[in-house]
Amino acid sequence: SLGYPAYYWFSLSGIWLCLRAGFFIVDASLNTINYWLSAGATEVLLWHGIPLKKIELDVLKGESTDAKMRQAKGLVRLVIQFLLPWTFRRPDYAVATSPVFQNILAGAFGIAKEKVLVTGFPKNDVYFQDIPGAEVGTDKSAFSKLQELKQSKASFKTVLYAPTWRD
Repeated sequence: SLGYPAYYWFSLSGIWLCLRAGFFIVDASLNTINYWLSAGATEVLLWHGIPLKKIELDVLKGESTDAKMRQAKGLVRLVIQFLLPWTFRRPDYAVATSPVFQNILAGAFGIAKEKVLVTGFPKNDVYFQDIPGAEVGTDKSAFSKLQELKQSKASFKTVLYAPTWRD
């Protein structure tokens, strides 16, 4: 509705674009990419927050199905790898907000530290500069309020702690 091209990933056009894509950029999980349609593409994980708790490979206990599958041993692990290969998939690159989190995310995602780029989170760029198309996929009233606050040059601080998952 805003004039940007969008394709349902399971349509013929979506499948064709997935097969031809050189990059897949995701914000939370590589499982949102169709494993069978993304072979050979570079996968960049933007992630969705700083790791204030154990995440991904650092989760060593709990009832999480993902944690249980990653910790499987022997024949069970081989069966899982065969039937659900995307469970063991690692991003080619990830982003972090600082060198401290670069080390943590490298371990959590099982990739080399050099593959975790300290860029900040692109999703936060909208708070500091005008980004064309930033309104796509946002809560329009919250985005409008943010724009008003930026233009007013008001002096304020907001802190939100909203954990979404517990080990």
